[in-house]
Amino acid sequence: MLGAPKAMTSGEAEAIYKKWFTQPIPPKGLNLNFPPSDAMLKLFKAPNDKAFD
Repeated sequence: MLGAPKAMTSGEAEAIYKKWFTQPIPPKGLNLNFPPSDAMLKLFKAPNDKAFD
């Protein structure tokens, strides 16, 4: 995708996702335990503007 945000391709977006969805969240330490899907990981590596099928 032309002009993809740096956060997506740099690994920053994946790190943010993992922080909030796979690790304990303060102050109560709640862990949603919701790892990114293979499709989400693919989008982090190669973002696009296509809708999911």
